[in-house]
Amino acid sequence: MDLIKVNEFEAQAKKVYLEVYNGNINALDAFAAFKLTEDVCKNLGGKLKSDALDEADKWAEKSFDNNDYSVTKKAGSGKFNYKDDEEWSNLNSMLKSREEDLKTAYKMSPKECVIDGEIIPVVSYTHYSSSLSIKKQ
Repeated sequence: MDLIKVNEFEAQAKKVYLEVYNGNINALDAFAAFKLTEDVCKNLGGKLKSDALDEADKWAEKSFDNNDYSVTKKAGSGKFNYKDDEEWSNLNSMLKSREEDLKTAYKMSPKECVIDGEIIPVVSYTHYSSSLSIKKQ
């Protein structure tokens, strides 16, 4: 079985994109098809990751070309867990409480918001773009 070439897949996807803008394909249908295809690729690609890393380790170089693509091996990163520190946990709890006060002040604006005798300033709010959740039935 031959693998689907990325260039061929990309060309087909661009055709679908153009068909949407030519009015021949519904934008929601095309978006759903792209999203579901992305989900399948992420799912199956994730299952292959360990084997792909093993295969890449056959090359001594950090970066190399293979077939029609380039590969760069990167070491995994780490993350600290601050929850084990009591002082950090206390400060974090205070921060969350302050954030709740600031949200309350925003909801009450343009009125002045006083909580426990303290005037709480109104902070800015950024609204992000809407999104769609697509799931296979």
